[in-house]
Amino acid sequence: MRSYLKYAVLVFSITLILIAVFPGITGIIGLIIIGFIMGFKDPIVSGYLHHRISSDKRATIDSFQSLAENIISILIGLVFGWVSAEISIFNAYGTLGIACCIYFIIFLIAVKKIKT
Repeated sequence: MRSYLKYAVLVFSITLILIAVFPGITGIIGLIIIGFIMGFKDPIVSGYLHHRISSDKRATIDSFQSLAENIISILIGLVFGWVSAEISIFNAYGTLGIACCIYFIIFLIAVKKIKT
């Protein structure tokens, strides 16, 4: 589970940066890859949480996960929209890729702390 998430975030980050650097057909292929990764993320993360959380807390955790994802999506969407309107959509993809790289580093640090 952790290795899937680690590699998914890494591929997601690199793909977003490649979309920014190489617009055109490369960007379309990148978006397909991102869609493929996102399609696998939801059932894997939900299944992982369902197996780790007791039944009496499962609905609360699921609701909080959904709330957190929606809040983060709104904030990232606002930044993405602003950057694409002010500069260009390709710079917005690059900004999103850099944000994902920062998240990847934070994720690696958090996973390392959980293991020890």
